[in-house]
Amino acid sequence: MLLYSVKECEVVQKNEFLKPKEAAERLNVNRMTIYRRINDGSLKAVWIRGWRIPAAELERYIWQETAKKKKEQSQKDST
Repeated sequence: MLLYSVKECEVVQKNEFLKPKEAAERLNVNRMTIYRRINDGSLKAVWIRGWRIPAAELERYIWQETAKKKKEQSQKDST
C-alpha cells in the first residue's frame, strides 16, 4: 500500500533541488501540504531564494511515510 501516488516516475540526480510546487506535483498533494511538512520538520528543505527540497530528501520522505503506513496497516489487520 502506497501513501502517495507519484505522478512522475523519473530518475533524479542526487544534487537536484525541487521547489515546493514541484514536490507537491510529484506527490500529488497540495503545495501547502509541502510547506506544512517543512515547518513541522518531517521534510527537510533549504532556503535558496525560496524553499528548495533536495530530491534525495523527497525520496527519503516517501519511503519513510510508506513504511509508516504499512506498519499502521499491519497493526490494524492484526487486531
